[in-house]
Amino acid sequence: EGIADEQLKNQAAAYDLAGYVMAFSLYGKMTGEQKYFDYAARILRAAQRTARGSEFDGFANYYRTDRIERQGEMVSGTETIVHAGPNIWLAMAALQYDHLRGTKDFRDFAISLGEWVAKLPSQDGGIAMGPKDDWRAGWTRIFSTEHNADWLALTGMLQEVATDAEKKQLFEKEHEQVYDWLMKVAFDPAVGGFKRGANDSKRALDTVTFFILAAMGKEGELNPSLAQR
Repeated sequence: EGIADEQLKNQAAAYDLAGYVMAFSLYGKMTGEQKYFDYAARILRAAQRTARGSEFDGFANYYRTDRIERQGEMVSGTETIVHAGPNIWLAMAALQYDHLRGTKDFRDFAISLGEWVAKLPSQDGGIAMGPKDDWRAGWTRIFSTEHNADWLALTGMLQEVATDAEKKQLFEKEHEQVYDWLMKVAFDPAVGGFKRGANDSKRALDTVTFFILAAMGKEGELNPSLAQR
């Protein structure tokens, strides 16, 4: 009721689902009330079940809120495009939940999403915006600064929680490569800011602000992995 755009009725953006998880987790930590962690975990468990499906190739941009599959998997919604960003944010939300809750419940889920992102088409260390092209755009040939800044943040988190040496090495390598892409391809020293992406000279403020957040460590200091760079 009250939805101005009927296409958005009973729809949840994957980005927003990640935001809900982070908000519920933080509020649960602040208030000490378990129910908020439960709300966050409910979303993460549904996402986890969906990622285990045989047809899974990344989370779509939107999911339905009024129905689920028989096995508890989420049903894709009005926009079925798969982009890197929402998958990265769901992984970060899972790690944020574990960090605030003091658990490792969703660590493997986050790592599996990180491995999926690492397999996306890449160019000069930057990841493509999506795994497939469609009639809307050639997502495998678009290299977005926003999505790569997201990837910088996630790889910084994943290399801290990965216990398998091979996976830890993978995320360390991806972290270095995407940082180099951001600084050599996306950053424009003439204006002291970032372009929206490769071959896109327009600038967007969110690319700058999120890069700063991605480069900062837990205590507000430069991420140790970037300190020497």
